[in-house]
Amino acid sequence: MSRESRQTAAIIAACNEAKTIGNVMRQLLRAGVHKVVIVDNGSHDATSEKALAVHGIDVRIVGFDRPLGHDVPRAIGAVAALRAWQKGGLDALLFVDGDWGGSFGPMLQTFIDEAQTGSDSIVGVDADNLRNGPLAQAIRSAWIPVLEGVGTCDKPIPCLLPQYVPRAVFQAVSPIWLASPGTWFATTVEAGWAWRGVRGWNIGLVGNRSRSASHHRRLANLIRADARIAAAHLGLTDERVSVMKAFPEREWAVLIDYASSFQLGDWL
Repeated sequence: MSRESRQTAAIIAACNEAKTIGNVMRQLLRAGVHKVVIVDNGSHDATSEKALAVHGIDVRIVGFDRPLGHDVPRAIGAVAALRAWQKGGLDALLFVDGDWGGSFGPMLQTFIDEAQTGSDSIVGVDADNLRNGPLAQAIRSAWIPVLEGVGTCDKPIPCLLPQYVPRAVFQAVSPIWLASPGTWFATTVEAGWAWRGVRGWNIGLVGNRSRSASHHRRLANLIRADARIAAAHLGLTDERVSVMKAFPEREWAVLIDYASSFQLGDWL
């Protein structure tokens, strides 16, 4: 376990993940991560209790009584982590999912080690790791043109996890934009941050539970919309897109209120 892993805080958005959250926490420990923020996104089960029952890890819970919409909890978790460890002991945020299964800890540590080979990049899952299927094809067709348009060396997919973000990124980019992967990608690129993709991440190993075909269609539509927002924001198209209007189901007001309750600039 490296010292650097200990200075990384994991962010987990979780809704009714009592069956899997304990495994995710234990795998984080195996990867050397000892700080976690869980945004309990309207759970009706024992998600938070199961997370707190895992020993050896500093867990902070931010709870909401209803789901806040796709990606909003990720942004709230980032705000919470930056505040919780504002006086030191935090070099980066690591975004992971709360429904991962399998023994992925060693693979995650390898991901972190590769991410930490340079402190000037946001690191995500490379498109080469995508498996076959309609959802993977939707991701490729939506995001590869955007990545090629800005000339990334790798093909890191902004909507996929894990994602490693150096703390210094938030000196220039608001964590609020994590609520839209497209806006997040565009604003970080505009701020001068490079993105790198890790090719050794086995998506099949984490064993995300299967979803319905209708769920996959909705997710594919969100992925396409976020890629369109990134392309428009970066001037790759002539389209003008408002992120808040594009995703009205996301609780933007809750996110903005939560973030504005802290003076971010004082503790970054």
